[in-house]
Parts: sequence; C-alpha cells; structure tokens
Amino acid sequence: MKKDLNGKSLEKITKYIIKNYHDSNRKVLEKLKFMINDINDEDIKLYPKLQYLNELFLQFKSEYLKHMEKEELITFPTIIKYEKIFKSDKKVLPNDIKLNYIEMKNEHDVFGSYLVSINELFKVEGLNKKIKKLAKMFYDIQENNLYHAELENNIVYPSWNDLQNKLFSKK
Repeated sequence: MKKDLNGKSLEKITKYIIKNYHDSNRKVLEKLKFMINDINDEDIKLYPKLQYLNELFLQFKSEYLKHMEKEELITFPTIIKYEKIFKSDKKVLPNDIKLNYIEMKNEHDVFGSYLVSINELFKVEGLNKKIKKLAKMFYDIQENNLYHAELENNIVYPSWNDLQNKLFSKK
C-alpha cells in the first residue's frame, strides 16, 4: 500500500490515507472482533495470556475508531479547507481555531502501545492455526499503523502546522 506521496497536495494525501488505511482498518477491526469472539476456554487453557486480548482489543478499537472519525470529520476537512484558502488569491480566513496536531500525533503513540501489548500476548510457542492467523492480523495492523502514523506525523501534520502558521501570521 505504500505510495510515493512527495509533492502531492494535502487533500490527495488525506484521501489516500482514508481509502488505504482508515477504510481498510475498519474492515480488519470487524474481522478481528469476530475472531476474538471465537476464542474459547480451550484456547485460553493453551494460551493463558489470551484472557486479556478482548479487553485490550476493545480499548484499542474504541480509541482508534474515535481518532479516525475525528480526522475524517474535523482534522482532514480543516486541513483541506486551509490548503485551498492558502492556494487561493483571496486568503480570507474563517474564524476557526487553530487545530493542535500534537494531540493527534500523541494518539498514534497510544495506538502503537496498545498494539505492542496485544502482540506480546501472542509471543508463546506452538500457536495453533487459528491463533496464528489472529496473531498475524494484529501484526499486520501494527505494521499498517506504523506507516499510517508515519504519513500523518511526518507529512500531513507538519505541512498542516506550517500552513496554519503562514495563514494565521497574515491575519
């Protein structure tokens, strides 16, 4: 899914993130929910650490979904609006408050911590096929989250912050 996004507009990058990360992550989270519900007492006897999986997953999923929703409903539209204003001849700013990208960056670290904790639960010998598949899905979502966060933290948010600073310094 990695794509060279250098030189692309923030609008194109945010649309790419939604399509390739947010939408696909929602689908994976639904699959994971059903797979976790399929873990039974026999599995927990074999792999006792899995007793913590559902709770960690629910916390992670809740925070992750809230974050993506905030980006899609508030953060990304604001970034796109400011980018369009900056590129226009008339730099008329709305009375919006400057958004704090540090908060959004910090949330990526929280998701990473959840995923590290979840993936630690699978670090045992002799996982059966069902649990290996579940572990692989969590590993994949962790890798996906790393690149997703890298795009936002290293391209979108710094560009957004620079754009905000330029726009608001002219106000």
